[in-house]
Amino acid sequence: MSLWGGLRAGMVWSPPGICAITTSINMSASTSIAARGDSIVVTGTLTFHGITKDIVAPAKPQWGNHRLSVQGTFAVSLTEFGIDRPSLLMIPVEDRLSFVFTAVFAWN
Repeated sequence: MSLWGGLRAGMVWSPPGICAITTSINMSASTSIAARGDSIVVTGTLTFHGITKDIVAPAKPQWGNHRLSVQGTFAVSLTEFGIDRPSLLMIPVEDRLSFVFTAVFAWN
């Protein structure tokens, strides 16, 4: 099972952000999914701005009513992906870009 499944997304920052990122983001197939207590840890790769990095995303599974919902987060550094941090009034935006994801699996 893959939580990423080759998901691709374009990304646009709008106010309160100050720039637009129109390059595609490729969240490749997860390389491992491990249970840790009542949480899971998903490990995979992320290609952003032409650079591929390994990521680790903690997530919380919720079971019920013939479905599994998994919600998690991970963050990346803009500079690690070769992206110059834009600035407003000479103050650069934060280097950290946070992602929140939800994957829902249903069956009959």
